[in-house]
Amino acid sequence: TFINMIDVRQRAVLAEVEFIGLKLQDRFGCGCPYLSLSKCDYSHDRENDNGRLLSASWCLTVITDVDFQIIRQQYKWEEIRIITMFHARYGYLPRSFRDLIKDYFERKTSLKGVEGREEDYRHSKELINALYGMSAQDPCKLTLLYQDDDFIEDTSQSREEVLQHYYKRAFMPYTYGVWCTAWARWELQQMIDLTGKGFVYTDTDSVKFVGEVDFEKYNDRVRRQSLRSGSYAYDPKGNIHYMGVAEYEGEYQEFKTLGAKKYVARDASGKLGITIAGVSKKLGGIELEKAGGVDAFKEGFTFFEAGGLEAVYNDKPPEHYYIRPDGAGPVPVTSNLYLGPSTYTLGLTAEYRRLLEFQFLDIPII
Repeated sequence: TFINMIDVRQRAVLAEVEFIGLKLQDRFGCGCPYLSLSKCDYSHDRENDNGRLLSASWCLTVITDVDFQIIRQQYKWEEIRIITMFHARYGYLPRSFRDLIKDYFERKTSLKGVEGREEDYRHSKELINALYGMSAQDPCKLTLLYQDDDFIEDTSQSREEVLQHYYKRAFMPYTYGVWCTAWARWELQQMIDLTGKGFVYTDTDSVKFVGEVDFEKYNDRVRRQSLRSGSYAYDPKGNIHYMGVAEYEGEYQEFKTLGAKKYVARDASGKLGITIAGVSKKLGGIELEKAGGVDAFKEGFTFFEAGGLEAVYNDKPPEHYYIRPDGAGPVPVTSNLYLGPSTYTLGLTAEYRRLLEFQFLDIPII
C-alpha cells in the first residue's frame, strides 16, 4: 500500500517507517548520504558521515513520499515496516501566497545592483526568506518562566495540548513547509547526482564538484516550469532570471572541508574565504592566510581574531560584588550578560575522523 500510494496513485505521503538492515547501495559512490541521523528517532549499530546515516541494523524515522524516492535510490535494506501512514492529494499552494512569493522575487531581482537601493534589495531578500521560515518553524516552542530568580520550563501543557492550540490558531498548515523543504531537497539531489564521482560538497542550495558537468538539461526543465508558473523576473539590465535554475558561481583554486558548514576556499582571484558557524568570514580568511592559507586549515588550528564574541550569563552574581568606577561610589552589579572576545578551534568528530582514516575498512590506505 505504501509503495502503491507513491508510485501508482502519486499521493503526498507522510509515514513513520522502520528500516531493518539498512545500508548504502554504493558506499564509496554516494558522496552525500540522504538520511539524517538527527531525524531518526532511534537507530542501532549505526555508522554516520557528518550526521548522515551510512548504515544501521535498525532505524526508525519519519519520511515523506519525496524522501522515499531518494532513499530507495541510495539505500538498500532487508526489511521495511510502515508504522503509521497518512496520505493526501497533491495541490497548489494558495494563489495569494504564490503571488506574494513572485512579487518579492520580482522586487529582489529588479533591485539587485541598483545604486542607492541596497537596503530595499536586502529587505526583499529577507521577506522571501521569511515566507519560507514562517511555514517551517516548530509549532511547539519552548516556553520559559522566570520564577525565584531563575528560568524554568513551562510544563503546564503537554506537547499534544500545545499542538492542538496551534492547530486552532495557525494561519497556514505546517505541511506547506514540510513538502516545500522536501521538494527543494529533491531538486538539490538532482544536482548532486549530475556531479557523480566528481561531487565534493553541498550546501542548502549549491553543489561543489571537480570536473565538467552539464546542467543545461536540468536548467531547461526548470526554465519551462518557471515560465508556466510565471516564476521569473527581469533585472535592471533587462536580463531574465528564473526561479530555481543552477547558476555558475566560478571556480576555486583550492578547497578544503573538515565537515558540514566548515570549509575554506580560494577563488579564481586568489582571495581566501571561509565558512564556519561562529567565525567571521572576512576576518577568518585574513587570519588563515597569515597562518599559511589552506594548508593551515586543519584540526587544532585556532582562530583568535575571527573568533567572534562569547556570551557569558551571570544570572546570580556573588553578593557584595561591586565595580568602583573612577570618581564614583560603589555600584552594585546585578544579573548581567558579558560579551567578550572568543576563540574557535577547528576539530573533527571522532566518527568523521574514523571515516577519513579508513579505520572501518580492512584494506590498506593508498
